[in-house]
Amino acid sequence: MRESVVFYRSFYESIAELPDNDRLAVYDALFQYALDDKDPDLSGVPLAIFKLMKPQVDANNRKYENGKKGGRKKANQNQNETKTKPKRNQKQTKGEANVNDNVNVNDNDNDNGNVKGTLTEWIADIVPENLRPAFTEWASMRKSIKKPVSSRATVQRAYNTLIKLSKSEHTQIRIIEQSIDRCWSSFYELKDKEQAPRYKDFEKEKPRQGTQMPDEIRQRLNQIF
Repeated sequence: MRESVVFYRSFYESIAELPDNDRLAVYDALFQYALDDKDPDLSGVPLAIFKLMKPQVDANNRKYENGKKGGRKKANQNQNETKTKPKRNQKQTKGEANVNDNVNVNDNDNDNGNVKGTLTEWIADIVPENLRPAFTEWASMRKSIKKPVSSRATVQRAYNTLIKLSKSEHTQIRIIEQSIDRCWSSFYELKDKEQAPRYKDFEKEKPRQGTQMPDEIRQRLNQIF
């Protein structure tokens, strides 16, 4: 059991876009796992985000445990020990290892969520199957404009944005395609003209019954005009 946990900005940004219930579930799961080694009961997007944060939490906990092992053992209280005075010309004094519950971890150590894996693996873990082809094409476009998707956290934030813009996978695909066509590095709402249904999506309108002009009236009108 530990008394503290390191919480990164990348964690906050990954969770911030979630609905309130999912965001609270991820927070609870993170702290229960980091402090008490309790495995989370999550699914869907909250589980994907937790998996993103878990490697960093594990690394911090290992450093904490290794730090505790490095401390000096306390001397026996009954042992008589004669301490020698340091020499006047002594240049260096060795101190004891500092063990602190709040383990300081370099912010550059995976702080950007760039955990091991490839872009294809990140997309497969986070993005639903129906969206993966369009999402992969968008990632390739970003690489071509020299803004590559270089971290799992970037994939997660992009997918969170899609969920926020629309719950429909069909609309999400069109949003991704819009960003590809316009070389956008993020996702935005569809433009008004792109939201309108395409003509090919409509069936040809069938003639309405009961609206044709009677033959007798048509003949009379032909005689007059």
